[in-house]
Amino acid sequence: MRRPISSLTVPVLLLIALQAPPARAQRPPAINGSAPLAAHAAGEARDTALDADALLRRCMEAERRARSLTADYRRETRSAGQLSVLSGTLQLTKPNLALIRVRGAVPSDTLVYRSDALNFVTYRPAESDYFSQPSDDSGRHIQSTGCVEAAAFFDPSVIRTYRGQAARVTIGAPLTIDGARCTRVVLEGAPGRSTFQLYIGADQLLRGMRSVIGPQLSIESRISRVRSPAAIPSAVFAWKPPPGTRPSAGSTCRFAISDRLRDPALTAPGRNAPDFPVTCAGPGIRGLFGLLRQRKAIVLDFWGFGCAACMESLPRLDRLRPELELQDADVIAVCINGEANKAAALAKARHLRLPLEAPGSRIAALYGIDRVPTTLVIDKSGRIVARWVGGGDDKLRRALKSAGIALPASAP
Repeated sequence: MRRPISSLTVPVLLLIALQAPPARAQRPPAINGSAPLAAHAAGEARDTALDADALLRRCMEAERRARSLTADYRRETRSAGQLSVLSGTLQLTKPNLALIRVRGAVPSDTLVYRSDALNFVTYRPAESDYFSQPSDDSGRHIQSTGCVEAAAFFDPSVIRTYRGQAARVTIGAPLTIDGARCTRVVLEGAPGRSTFQLYIGADQLLRGMRSVIGPQLSIESRISRVRSPAAIPSAVFAWKPPPGTRPSAGSTCRFAISDRLRDPALTAPGRNAPDFPVTCAGPGIRGLFGLLRQRKAIVLDFWGFGCAACMESLPRLDRLRPELELQDADVIAVCINGEANKAAALAKARHLRLPLEAPGSRIAALYGIDRVPTTLVIDKSGRIVARWVGGGDDKLRRALKSAGIALPASAP
């Protein structure tokens, strides 16, 4: 399931657009007899720009120093005369922990973003699904939420990106947010005739932003009730989607692997697969290479407890296995974070006949894998013909065809 672009993601698209070369500022023609006045005005403009740039640098430094932040969030978008409002809360802790809740007038605007040390989850109550992906160690993935204030908290260079594309920068009229006076920094002359205003509080943190993109679109966001606690309880970032919520297509999970990971490039397609002991393939089979002597190809599927996408892919592989065996191929499902007894209990509860190799953390480390589901297809010669993250039946069919295994259209 492809995730639709929410109105909340517009600032992300703006950041991408800002990578284009900035437009060159046009100098207005001089008026006869006004040269001294023009020179004086130019000098004032330079002084104002210097003050604005100094304030932006102090803002970036304050964002770097901040360790935790909680706030209420509000965002208003005006497009072609229509107003839409989002409101919610932010709970942020460096380096990459976040819980962001937003809601709007329509169900599709209600979202929950949760980032922990390993994974970043976007939950959509209206669709009863969520999308999971590995989180960035420095929190840069928070930019995808579209909340500029949260993005700047984790990555202050966001502010530099906006400044770098503006032809002019000035200090505008002050404003009040949540009863506190804020300074308005105006950035003009950005690509696409865009104008940005950054609202900076007395603590130098970014308190809001206004973007005007052409004559039809304006977006203004603000944070209020801002607090910088010494710490936010870790239980906050342990939030999970409600039971019964399904992972959307392409969801993945990252896990901490105790063994040292090898470079994933060493097990990329075209490389030879490393051998490892196999305990789940029956008597007489001591390793992967021993199994390959009896098979044309092996599907090596890495999965983990706590990965909902894995719990959906395992039954599909189990149904596919009889068809693979008819063509002298097989599957090994390697659990990267569980012991043999736990894997056996899962197989019994789910009625799986699929060989579950556990514990498999050393095998995962050998193949440079810390995110699941990850699938490899290995041909009879021991060569890796395909490797991908996120499951997918179509990808599996194409990979097996490359290994000489063509599944019938009726196969599960």
